[in-house]
Amino acid sequence: MNFNYIEFFKKLYQKINDDDILGNAAQVAFYFSFALFPLLLFLMTLLGLILGSKQELQQELFGLLAQVMPSSFLSRSRWVQGGFHIRFYTYEQVLDL
Repeated sequence: MNFNYIEFFKKLYQKINDDDILGNAAQVAFYFSFALFPLLLFLMTLLGLILGSKQELQQELFGLLAQVMPSSFLSRSRWVQGGFHIRFYTYEQVLDL
């Protein structure tokens, strides 16, 4: 059984052009970049609501983050009671800013 690579790649190229795969990939990447920032804002607000009054859980989370975050994060945060102090804002507090 002989496989014809040239014919395969010709058909593949034709199918890529017919279905506009490269254009669709560019659209997905473009819209993902616009959706990422609002998603991060939503997740930070949600995290602020969940961790608002749970100091023990905050300290544990920040300890885990210290193990994986880059050194620039460590230099911008300050230490409070053996952990990072980062202020999470609720939705109402963001609107008041």
